[in-house]
Amino acid sequence: MNRPLFTALAVGAALLAALGTRGHTPARTRAPSPGHVAQSAAPQPPIDDPQQLVAAYYQAFAAAVNGGDFSALPAFFTPDAGIDSPLVPGGSGTGGILAFYQKLPPLTGFTVETSNVDESDPYVDVDWRFRAAPGSMRDYLDGHDSFTIDNGLISYLTQTVDTDAAAQAFMPPPAAPAPRGQGVAKTRVRINSFTYMPPVIRVPVGATVTWQNDDADAHTVTTDDKSMDTGVIEEGVSATLTFAVAGDFAYYCTIHPGMRGRVVVGQ
Repeated sequence: MNRPLFTALAVGAALLAALGTRGHTPARTRAPSPGHVAQSAAPQPPIDDPQQLVAAYYQAFAAAVNGGDFSALPAFFTPDAGIDSPLVPGGSGTGGILAFYQKLPPLTGFTVETSNVDESDPYVDVDWRFRAAPGSMRDYLDGHDSFTIDNGLISYLTQTVDTDAAAQAFMPPPAAPAPRGQGVAKTRVRINSFTYMPPVIRVPVGATVTWQNDDADAHTVTTDDKSMDTGVIEEGVSATLTFAVAGDFAYYCTIHPGMRGRVVVGQ
């Protein structure tokens, strides 16, 4: 079953940052670190060689993801270019291309590996895997990009990504306020109909809380500061977290950020 990603997560993929190897031989590379990108700027488009163009785009993209400024990316596209992605509504034209990238969530410690770089005029195809620091992503995400090249620029980018995997990998911030109230004294919470029941519980310091997923979709229990995370809880599965210190712990589901709960510990 597809997760309701479009209402829960405004993300894009196209997170490729690598230098391709000329020819049809598969290549595996890692995106430059932000410091590396700053020290060695990517060549500027238009670039006649298709693979060099794509490699320069990925280098600029890596810098943009880590720096949070995507203003340089539209220069790699033709004025009427478009992007088609299953994750975020695609854009066209300079403004639409920039808006597409600006929908990406903040990511830190961003790295990318590419493989199976293949050029077949006018296309360049790339398989990719990207990761980010804990709190930005959970584990990794795989995908595929196909670029159409026209006179040294990208005229179209078609993206293939598993939306379920993307929904589980990304960790966007909560999309609703934490529930209020003193809560009830319980150490078990049921997840059903996209709701934590009860939404607020009280437990003593050192208590272990169990969340049972009785929903038809996978969910997570992740504290707002991302310091505690159950990971993905599949349908019919339970997960636990232990609260070793007193405090007020608001949490949410990173797959469905509108789902909210709280654990009040030792108060």
